[in-house]
Amino acid sequence: MIHNAADPITVAAAWHRIPEEHYDFAAGLQRLDVKTSSNRRREHHFSQTQLSGPGPSRVIIASLFVERIGGGISLRRLFEQTRQLLADDAVLLTQFDASFYATVGSAWNDAMDESFDSELAEESLAFFDASSVPKVQTPIPRGVSDVRFCSDLSAATPLKSDDLRSLGNLLAVITR
Repeated sequence: MIHNAADPITVAAAWHRIPEEHYDFAAGLQRLDVKTSSNRRREHHFSQTQLSGPGPSRVIIASLFVERIGGGISLRRLFEQTRQLLADDAVLLTQFDASFYATVGSAWNDAMDESFDSELAEESLAFFDASSVPKVQTPIPRGVSDVRFCSDLSAATPLKSDDLRSLGNLLAVITR
């Protein structure tokens, strides 16, 4: 998302600091969570909290297909290219590195040589308002917590690029 953003600096600044945060990106009242699928179906796992957002925040879901492919872009190359986009801001670059390694985990060295089909990822990228994602109805019964489920977004209507741009701030610069 950072590498392909219209404004990589703004998007990188919004990236989570620890992988356990509810959203991948957050800036002001805007939240963005990125979901991937390797089976070319927009079926993703969610927590009830992710889709309901805090207060008046706007939650958007990015959905894309990722597949390994021998001749694709390696994670190492994507990482290095993204770092170059952030090179003028040493603090942001340090934060990016820390978030990247925390997200990839202890197997980062092996993961760096994995290659992915970047064309498929870019062509399949679609954004959905969290309110359009099928979810467990609220209110959740008293005594029930940490509700998690899988939703199929195939019947949901994706947002258009103009819709995202009209939201301003982070969501306006998430795509080119």
